[in-house]
Amino acid sequence: MTRSQEIFNLIATKKDNQSFRAFGEKTKLSEKIDGEERSVGWVIMSEMKDAVRDLNNRRAGNERFAPEDISFGEYASERWNVPSLSGVLNLAGIDPGKTTIERMYNLPELPTDATWILPEVFLEPIRTGFRRPAMFMDLIRDTVNVSSASITVPEIKMSDAGMQRINEGESIPMGTVEFGGKTGRVFKIGKGFKLTDEVIMFSTVNILAPFLEDLGVKMNMSQNALAINILINGEAAANASSAAVIGVENTTTGFQYRDFLKAHARFDRLNRTADVCIVNEDAYVDIKDMDEVKGLVGTNQLMSVDADIKNMTTHRMRVHGLMPDNAVMFIDKQNALRRLMAKPLMVESERIVSKQATVVYATAMLGFMTFMRDARFIMKSDLAYSSNPFPSWMDPSPYEAIEFAN
Repeated sequence: MTRSQEIFNLIATKKDNQSFRAFGEKTKLSEKIDGEERSVGWVIMSEMKDAVRDLNNRRAGNERFAPEDISFGEYASERWNVPSLSGVLNLAGIDPGKTTIERMYNLPELPTDATWILPEVFLEPIRTGFRRPAMFMDLIRDTVNVSSASITVPEIKMSDAGMQRINEGESIPMGTVEFGGKTGRVFKIGKGFKLTDEVIMFSTVNILAPFLEDLGVKMNMSQNALAINILINGEAAANASSAAVIGVENTTTGFQYRDFLKAHARFDRLNRTADVCIVNEDAYVDIKDMDEVKGLVGTNQLMSVDADIKNMTTHRMRVHGLMPDNAVMFIDKQNALRRLMAKPLMVESERIVSKQATVVYATAMLGFMTFMRDARFIMKSDLAYSSNPFPSWMDPSPYEAIEFAN
């Protein structure tokens, strides 16, 4: 138990615990410890250097433990039983809405200034933007923590592994299953921003928060681009794991209702579900303008777009500029893509005296990896299906051809 936890527990036994947890007001809750009057905030700040180092070590991970995507508030709750960053700041007498950044560098009433906690103060709104719902979240099965810049996983390819009837005493017939491997990689994404001395002198954390939150949103957009690029091109050399590309029935008319039924029929045979479709802006407009989507006077609307999957004629569509023209990608999120996380979002800062500025860097190391190649494909309205059908590795016939003869 840390010294601050001892003080916390001692105070909690003597004061109303509910009022102690009302962190909206500045508080100087304190107790005489070893003959000196020390507040909880004072003791917490005295431990801040070691606490931030420990927190960053947990985020970085090592050969034994995977990196943890843990916020300062989550860490503070574990270490000091204070449930948020704002709670720690309030206990230290720091008001994010009134205390300037310059003042946070000069806190004579505390055992240390806010040098060690400031990166966490910057990180909190960035993390808020970074954790906002983003397009890639609609595309992935889950997030997997990795301990290196690349990871190799097995790849099993469809072959003549269909089931057959086996009579009593007969040998089990053998099929062929191709087994290979592929490598997924993580990349560092990030952004630096400069705080001039004027900004530090006159700005509070709350003034900077919207800008920092938007920085997190922009980093999220980078994740969207990484995910869609991997879905289109795969991670193997020479597009060996790229998405299948099929055409439509009539390139003159472009996308038709029949083409979407064909796409869903094949996915249904493969026991896949088109959880989401990705298109660019022009293709989105073309599809939304289809008679079956918008509905005509006196006719029934046969297909809906931008709704949760309910049946073969319902689509959830997302728009992204990386998608090729005249194309729509169908994705089964449970089997198409996984997110790799090597290092969660972190913030570092440094003082550049010659520039009279403080530079803050926000970075994360992550990537995406496909795992079932037949769980996504692209349909293009400028290609004919007759010459661009589904590839052989998306043919479920071997699994449907069960021999029933005795």
